[in-house]
Amino acid sequence: MAEKCRVETRLPPGLVKEVDRLVGPRKRTKFIEKAIAAQLRRESLKRLFEVADEHLRGVTLEDTYYISRAQLEARGGEADR
Repeated sequence: MAEKCRVETRLPPGLVKEVDRLVGPRKRTKFIEKAIAAQLRRESLKRLFEVADEHLRGVTLEDTYYISRAQLEARGGEADR
């Protein structure tokens, strides 16, 4: 089992009751862990899109480098057929 850190936080009572009603008080920690992980993924994607929008705005397919079949084969790869 992976090592875990103890974290203390304060949540609104209604939110805790809702979680307990949904998954039960004995599964509350796992539920909160999964919720935090999901939110972290959303925030990471949001930041990725913000950076991409800032740095890639206006880039077209013509601006993109495509490796040639000869270059790909020289590297030991296979071209899509």
